[in-house]
Amino acid sequence: IAAKEWPVAIRALEKFRKQYPMEQRWKQGVAEKLALAYSSQNMPVKAAQEMMLLVGMIPQEQRQEMLWQAANLYDQDNESNEAITVYKTYVKQYPQPLSRSIELRHKIAQFYRSKSDTAQLHSWLKSIVDAESDADAGQRTERTNYLAATALLEIIKPGYKAYTEAKLTTPLKLSLKKKKQLMKQSIESYKKAAQFQVAEVTTAATYQIAEIYREFAKAILKSERPKKLNEEELEEYNYLLEDQAFPFEEKALDIHQTNIKKIADGIYDDSIKNSLKALGEMMPFRYAKIEVVDEYVEANP
Repeated sequence: IAAKEWPVAIRALEKFRKQYPMEQRWKQGVAEKLALAYSSQNMPVKAAQEMMLLVGMIPQEQRQEMLWQAANLYDQDNESNEAITVYKTYVKQYPQPLSRSIELRHKIAQFYRSKSDTAQLHSWLKSIVDAESDADAGQRTERTNYLAATALLEIIKPGYKAYTEAKLTTPLKLSLKKKKQLMKQSIESYKKAAQFQVAEVTTAATYQIAEIYREFAKAILKSERPKKLNEEELEEYNYLLEDQAFPFEEKALDIHQTNIKKIADGIYDDSIKNSLKALGEMMPFRYAKIEVVDEYVEANP
C-alpha cells in the first residue's frame, strides 16, 4: 500500500480475509485498506461494497459521509439498484442537509420513472414536496423549491385526469356534485403548485386551472339530457344549461388572459402558448391572428 502497488495489496488483503475470517480486530482495517485499493484501481463497485461493510463498524458521526461515498461509487459504475438502496438508507437516516436529501429523493423518483413504477414514483415525488414544505426557510434553496414545485405538478395529474373523466349524467344533481368536488380538489392542488413561485410551474398551473373551468363549461353543455322531455322542454333545458356554463367559460377566459400577461415580463413558455391557443379557440376574432403570427415566427427562425 505504501508503494501504491495496488494489485499486490488487493491480493494480499483478500487472502488475509479468506484465511482469517474470525479475526474481528482486523476487519475494519482490512475493509478500509481494500476500499482504498479498489478505488485506486478504478473498481468502484468493490470499493462501495467495502464502504458498506465499514458503515456498520465506524462511529456514528462518520457513517453519513461513508454512505454518501458508497452511493456515488455505485452510481459511477451505473449500478442503479445498489445506488438506490443506499440512497434510501441515507435519506431515512440523514434527512439533513435538506438540499442533499431532496436531490437524492429526486434521483430515486427518476429511477422509478425509468422502471415505469408510477406508485413508487409518486410516493417519492410526494416525499420531495413534504420535505421541502416542512423545512425551515433557511434550509430551502432555489433548487429545492424547483424540485418540489415540479414534483407537485406531476403528482396532481391523476386527480386532474379523474376530474376530466367524470361525466355529467342523469340524475344531474348527483353527478354534478361529484364533478364539482373533483374540480375543487384539482384547482386547490394547482394553486398550491403556483405558490412555489417557479415561473414555469406557475404558468402551467394557471393554464390548467383555466382549462378546468373551460372543461366544466363544456361538460355542462354535453351533459346527459333527461329522457322524458318534449321538444319545447328540451330547448328550454338547453338554454338553462348554457346559462349555467357561461360563468365558467368567462372564468376560463379571464385566467387564460392572466397567463398571457406574463409575456410582458419576458415569460413565453409552452403553457403561455397553450393559453394563447385556447384563447384563439374561445375568441378567434381577437386571438386567432396572434396564434398565426406565433406559428409563423416558430417556422421561420
